[in-house]
Amino acid sequence: MGLCASSKTNHTGMSLYNLKNKREHGEFVVYLGCGTNIPNMDVGSLSDCFAVIEILDETGTPCAGEFKTQIRRDSLHPTWNSFAAFPMKPLPTDTVKLTLYDHDDFSAADLIGHVEIPVTDLRKHSVAEPADFVLNMDTKVKPPQPEQPVTVTMGCLQNNESCVPTRKQDESFTVEKEFWLIRHGESKWNEATEHKNVGGLLGYDHPLNVQGIDQAINFNSIWTKAIADESIQMSSAESKFVNAERVVASPLTRATQTALITCHNHPNLNNGNPLTLYRNLREKKNKALSLDTVGQEIGDGIKKRVLEQLIEEKFKTDEKKANDYMVNIDYNDCDSEWWTGHTHGDSTASLTARYSELWGFLKYSKQKSMILVGHSLFFRELCQRFLNEDYCEQNKEFTSELKKHKLDNAACLYIRVVFPKPHSQNKTEPSIVEAELVFGSKLKSHSHSHKKQSSANLVFCEFGKDEDDAEEEKEEK
Repeated sequence: MGLCASSKTNHTGMSLYNLKNKREHGEFVVYLGCGTNIPNMDVGSLSDCFAVIEILDETGTPCAGEFKTQIRRDSLHPTWNSFAAFPMKPLPTDTVKLTLYDHDDFSAADLIGHVEIPVTDLRKHSVAEPADFVLNMDTKVKPPQPEQPVTVTMGCLQNNESCVPTRKQDESFTVEKEFWLIRHGESKWNEATEHKNVGGLLGYDHPLNVQGIDQAINFNSIWTKAIADESIQMSSAESKFVNAERVVASPLTRATQTALITCHNHPNLNNGNPLTLYRNLREKKNKALSLDTVGQEIGDGIKKRVLEQLIEEKFKTDEKKANDYMVNIDYNDCDSEWWTGHTHGDSTASLTARYSELWGFLKYSKQKSMILVGHSLFFRELCQRFLNEDYCEQNKEFTSELKKHKLDNAACLYIRVVFPKPHSQNKTEPSIVEAELVFGSKLKSHSHSHKKQSSANLVFCEFGKDEDDAEEEKEEK
């Protein structure tokens, strides 16, 4: 969970090294917000920044493993909003060192700058109120505003802003949290495939089609009716859905639209809380031609596209209805290129990094329950990787289906997750100890026999399949 590998590897997150200098075991959580006024190290594009964070003793020797962020592409003001958790209790004489790099695909990363912050100074600043720290420059390239410093925003997770406010300083902790995973409704990509519309498949980041919007509306009507009608019996997981403390969505258009519609009038959003976008919830990209996983917009452009596509697809004669679904949106870390590029897919290492940062985000957020709106392949692999072995043994049939099949469109899976204490000797991951399909949701199976196709149609379908449909059919053949 936000614990990380050596910068000599291609991994991000944190690997748990043996503690040096006999530091006491604990859980010291550093927050990295954003960078400002970053020099442009690239030609023809902007810098692709990543940071490495480590804890040094008074002699400059590392005390534990180092945290390496994911890359923020094409930005001179990169946003991470990441948590780096070190399995130790630092001494007052220790220092937090951040080193900023520009990533290059075909050569060694370029060093941009670094800053060393005494632990006692960093403790004065929180996640809610971080501080800007000035980098010592290790490059001769000038920043966009040469007269202004290059800075990074950092703080420490304070107990009163965590989910365990009673813990002692840097004390390691375990916690249980609950999540509702909602898969997006059917998208225009599916529709283009069905009608063999090659032109419809060439665009990126397809929105929901009419059926997908109706699926999301239907899910919303099911849970709102269940909550309002006392005669409808609900499971514990269903009854607690309305009390979820945060709604978070993938920035891909179809997922953000699904979040806005399925969670329309949810008490959390009605109380003025924003819908939070989070890049690590985007779909798993299996190969270069998976264009539907490539985004088009960043920041405010995401909300504009979401609304425009809702109106275009279903609400041309009732734009007010489309606007009724819109709420405040926190773009979080989606203010720069947040998607995997069109030239390649997601590697195993990059997916591992995404899950690691996702778990860190979920554990160190104050909320103990959240609705997460995203994508079937990403959610299915989450089940494959993190379902508890004992729970699987006790629920073989159900968990086998969760690992094999994706969620149906606009379906919801409840999961209860245990976040353990970090350890220095071995990697410790969260564990899904309970799962339940809620509000009549189902898994989607392609186990029915497939019709024979001509060679031409087969080529078309392999190109045009929704990312998750193609993956699952391949596995069943």
